[in-house]
Amino acid sequence: VLALVFGWLMYLRLQSPQVVLSDYQPRNRSGMTGSAGRAPAAIADETSLRFKALLAAKNLRDLRDFGLKIGAENPDKIQSLLSEFFPGWEKKAGLSREGSLFLRAALIAWAKNDPQAAAEWSIAHLPNGADFTFALHVAMEHDVARDPEAALLWAESLTPGRGRECALKAGMEALAAKDPVAASERILKIQSFQDQDLACETIAWHWARKDPRAALA
Repeated sequence: VLALVFGWLMYLRLQSPQVVLSDYQPRNRSGMTGSAGRAPAAIADETSLRFKALLAAKNLRDLRDFGLKIGAENPDKIQSLLSEFFPGWEKKAGLSREGSLFLRAALIAWAKNDPQAAAEWSIAHLPNGADFTFALHVAMEHDVARDPEAALLWAESLTPGRGRECALKAGMEALAAKDPVAASERILKIQSFQDQDLACETIAWHWARKDPRAALA
């Protein structure tokens, strides 16, 4: 009898479902398991995660490529990424080496597509410093290539002391590098004597490099 009872118990045990602890996943209130049950707001932004990983790895080449991609496809993301990983960056004169590399690459790509938008954003957000100067030079170079007169008129319309001098100098440099004669003629249209002096210095330097004899004449 004992043998029969023991055999029956073994049979029932074999027929019952087995629980494997390694396959167990806690369920949320909806009954779903894993990340599929998370709300969309709980899922981290892939762009931010990518930027975070690149900053941690200090991979300069990939950071540059990432910046070029952001600047070309989604320039509105530049400010939010910098604010997320470099708090207070707008009040500082510069970023880390990695942050600066990303910013400059993004601005290069952005200025290629929309130079004036890139320049206006830089004036509104970048603190004075090397990155600010770089941004305006890149933007004005592309803007002058498209329409020299419109680009220089825009630079002259800026408020003195915040981008005006830098933008005008960058614009005249871009024009002088392309056509020093046209740049020298454009000086006569500049209203401010101070801006004229700045433009003259810029043109003379480029003209002397390109054609020293013509510059002296």
